[in-house]
Parts: sequence; structure tokens; C-alpha cells
Amino acid sequence: MGKVIDLLDHVDKCGNIPLHTSAANGYSGLVTFFLDIGSNPRKKNKYNHTALDVATNESCRTLLRKSSKNTRNDNDDGEEQQISVESRAKMALSMIQKYHELESKLTDVYTSTMVENMNSFKDLYQIEDLINNARIFGIRRDVIDATTNRLKWLRMRRELVFLMDDIDDKGPIITPTKYENVHELEYTIQNAKNQAASENGEKLPGDIEMIIKQGMALCNKSNAEFHLNKAYQECTEISLADKDAHSQQMEILQITIENARKSNSDLSLVQRAEKVNSRLLSELSLIEAKDRIPNPKLPLSDMTPKQVKTYWKEEDIGHIKETDGFPLPPSDDSGYVWIPSTSLQSLNESLIDLENCINEGERLGANKDLIESSKTLLKKKRGHDLKALLEKDEVDYAAALAATEKAAKKVMRKKKGTKSAVKK
Repeated sequence: MGKVIDLLDHVDKCGNIPLHTSAANGYSGLVTFFLDIGSNPRKKNKYNHTALDVATNESCRTLLRKSSKNTRNDNDDGEEQQISVESRAKMALSMIQKYHELESKLTDVYTSTMVENMNSFKDLYQIEDLINNARIFGIRRDVIDATTNRLKWLRMRRELVFLMDDIDDKGPIITPTKYENVHELEYTIQNAKNQAASENGEKLPGDIEMIIKQGMALCNKSNAEFHLNKAYQECTEISLADKDAHSQQMEILQITIENARKSNSDLSLVQRAEKVNSRLLSELSLIEAKDRIPNPKLPLSDMTPKQVKTYWKEEDIGHIKETDGFPLPPSDDSGYVWIPSTSLQSLNESLIDLENCINEGERLGANKDLIESSKTLLKKKRGHDLKALLEKDEVDYAAALAATEKAAKKVMRKKKGTKSAVKK
């Protein structure tokens, strides 16, 4: 007990008792305590100052004024002023225990990683009250500062979480009204970064840094959704894709789809946009397929056979593939290989491509007028141009085969004649 009393009655080199020091620091809680255990509010230091003279806030001054009125002067030794040594010691020990309990609670706040337990308004208000009590109770300044700093970031964390939850609840973000929340979250994230940077390069607390990363990902996702929906809405108004008129809109749509995919945006929104994009691309492919259809120059109906024969160009005439020993048949007895004319091959391949594009366009809901006109063109080309070239190809094949077989027989006779001459 003696050591405790020595501490309570300690006088520093300036003549200050603990009551002076508590009042000078504005610790109203300690002022109350020292008054309760019998500290004399009229006690003067070496500079002839009482605790009231050095008090730095109104709370301490009020306590000291009230106590001074109820206390006799320094020379009075009234029985009511006398507090037993044992009672003073017990009160001091109780005060020390409360001090340590309060300090421990503050330490738990700024060292705890269980932030989910300190996330409501109620929790934050309790921490603020704890700090205020610590200030008037004389808790160490470094502990108060650390807890105050932690409270600042807990408030920031709560604001970020609140905004993120609000955006999640309103997702997907496709309207300007909803998009305002994204701007607010972006501003709050930047504000948090600026706070850390402005405070002597303070590093963001780990939990805040994690929340900010999640918030930035949510902003990217929401931005992607908003811009994707805008591009999607513009492209749905296109009844028939035109490469010159709509290339920029379609390019933006494809870019926003890719960004939305990367940021894990709302899947249904992405799928709707992809469907429109596929439809527009199928229309462009169909238009290009139609444009690629060649127009072979077929002979006029009133041309004479002689005129027709000289009318065809080299690319219009098929031929037999020349193998080793040609014009003799291939040595593997597979027979002659016929190569259709370039004109026929080109027309046939382009018509197959057109048919595939028509089927794809129908599957993707391409413009109906475009589908119908493409089918009409396909039918016309197959019924006239392709038919004419196929008929000519049959004639060319028969003629080429006859000429090749004739040349082969000639080669065979020549070989036989050579063998007979060798035997003689």
C-alpha cells in the first residue's frame, strides 16, 4: 500500500502533485479520481499555481471550482478531509485496474484483424466513446492515437462496404442512376488512397487494401456492364448490318463484350450482347458471301458451235491431271484424274459458302429480307450458271478423255514398234 500512496502523493521538481498534472493535461477523469481520494485542490506548486490555475479545459476547471468550495484551506484539518491510507490505496488500485482495462480495450481495437466485428454504426460509436473516455482518463497518447487512426480506417471500410453492397444489390449497372453509385465508390476509393499518401506515406491497412481491391474490381465490372449495355442498345437498333455505316458501333460492341467477360460482368447481359453481335456478323458474312459469287460469262444462245468453241477461256476449261508417263494412265491403275475448270470450282465453292452463311444467318436471326434474297440468288446461280458449267464440264471431260486415250494408244504402239525393232 505504501508504494501506491507514495505515487499518489508524489511532488515533482516544480512542486506539482498528480492533481496539477492531470488538470494541466485535461484529464478530467483523473482529476475526479484524485479529488475523490483527498487531493487538495488548493495545493500550490513552486509557481504559486493551484490545479485550477493550470487546468486546460472547462471540464477540469468546473470540477476544481466545485471541489474548492467544499474544501477547507490548506491549514484546516477537518475530519471530513481525512481519508485513511488503506482507503486511498484501495481507490488507487481500483483506478489503476480500470486504467489497464481501458488501455487493453483500445489496444484490442487497433491490433484486431476481426474487422467484421467492428463494422456497424453502433460498434464505431462505441469505439469513439472509448477514445473519448481514454482522453479524459489519461491513457497513453500513443495508444489513443493508434486507436483513433484505426477508427478512421474502420469508418472508411464501412463506407466502402456499404457502397459495394449497394452496387451489388442494384446490379447489373446499366442505367445512369445506378451508375452514380459507381462514381461514388470510385471517389471513396481514391479518397482512401489519398489519405494514406498524405499522411507521410502511410501504408493502407491490410483489410482496407483488400476491400479497395474488391471495390476496384466491382467498379471495373460495373463500368463494363454500363458501357456494354449502351453499345448493346445501339446495336439492337440496327436492322441490317452495313460494313461502312456500322463498323464502328460493331467494333465498340465487340470490345465491350470482351471487357465484360474479363471483369466477370452479368452473364445474361453478356449473352444478350453476344447474340446481337453474332447476328450482325452473320449479316456481314452473308453480304460478303453474296458479293463473292462470280458471274461466269456464258455463251449467248444464238452463238454458233464454232463461236462457242473459241468463246471459252483457259480458266473455263477443265483438264486431266498429268501424272508420270502421261498420256498413259497412272501406274497404280487408279484411272485418270479430272480437274474441273477454275470457273466451275470457284462458282461451286462460293455457292457452298453462301449456303452455309444462309444457314448460319437463319440460326442467329439475321435480317429476313437478306436471307430471302440470298436464297433466291443461290437458287438462281445453281439453276443456271452452275448447271451450264457442269454440263460443259461433262462435255470437256468426255472430249479430254477421248483425246488422252487416243494419245495413250499412240504411245503404246510406238513402244511396241521400238521393242520389235530391238529384237530383230
